[in-house]
Amino acid sequence: MTMIQLDETTVEQIKQKIIASQKTLLIAHKNPDGDTLGASLAFWWYLKGLGKNVEIACFNAPADGLMFIPGVENLIHEIDDTQYDLIISFDTADPKLSGFKDTHPEIFSRSDRHINIDHHSSNLMYAGINLVITNSASTTQVLYYLFKHFKAIFTREIATCLLTGLYTDTGSFMHQNTTPETLHVGSELLKYGADLSSVSRHCFNTKPINQLKLWGRILSRASKNDEGVVTSAVTQADLHELDANKDMVSGAIEFLKYVPGITYAQILSEEAGDRVKGSLRTIRDDVDVSAIAAQFGGGGHVKAAGFSIPGNLQREMAWKVSGAGEEQMF
Repeated sequence: MTMIQLDETTVEQIKQKIIASQKTLLIAHKNPDGDTLGASLAFWWYLKGLGKNVEIACFNAPADGLMFIPGVENLIHEIDDTQYDLIISFDTADPKLSGFKDTHPEIFSRSDRHINIDHHSSNLMYAGINLVITNSASTTQVLYYLFKHFKAIFTREIATCLLTGLYTDTGSFMHQNTTPETLHVGSELLKYGADLSSVSRHCFNTKPINQLKLWGRILSRASKNDEGVVTSAVTQADLHELDANKDMVSGAIEFLKYVPGITYAQILSEEAGDRVKGSLRTIRDDVDVSAIAAQFGGGGHVKAAGFSIPGNLQREMAWKVSGAGEEQMF
């Protein structure tokens, strides 16, 4: 089994930055998923264990299904940039994905105090120190090896945070990024006391009735075009009628991507502010959905990506995003 190797120089640079820091800010990306929250909270627990002065920020609140992660109640949403001499971003390939790029551009103006830890191939390497391991299944898997280098104590809280990111980014170890190494890391985290039952229950097996109804509406609208692309859509009216929120859309696409013989699956979701979010998934080795998402200013992984463009949804023979400059057909 080939193990991920971290660059020793980069690891030492991160270690020295942590030692020298008087107050650290950890940033999870906006609309947080299990990986960005698991990674940033694991690091929060690690720094707290060292007696460090540390805060953890996320632009908006996590979905209810992620509120079980140890330490999540410590998230802040308002920050004062002048307080921090070290800033670490997690699972954030582009500063704009943090949500703070527009409201607090000064956070990203000094790369010398910024560390960027990620696993996305689309990462812009925007920090002074970039620990980006693209063959890692999750950012929390990168942290697992970083903590090993640091000889960190893997508490139950840290192990659960790390497992959350690994478990969600591999689709409960069912996605194609699941390797012998990811399973090895998962088993090690279980040895350290990670709460697998909580991770599994909250992330994949707990769904309120209005979310199930929303998924039913999404699945009933699915259609396949001549290029083998399966598309469905969610409007703001759907969310209002079902008393649902945009976070509840997540997960439905996992059913669509397994339709036999398709190229890829996508769900188009109307969001507040006249924007449409696209989520793309594929199981094919000859399709790169991150390249497709990039055409609309998005990005992600080869088999899972997304984008956001201005406009709203209208249905004709297919779903169309209008108000985005040139109309886009899907």
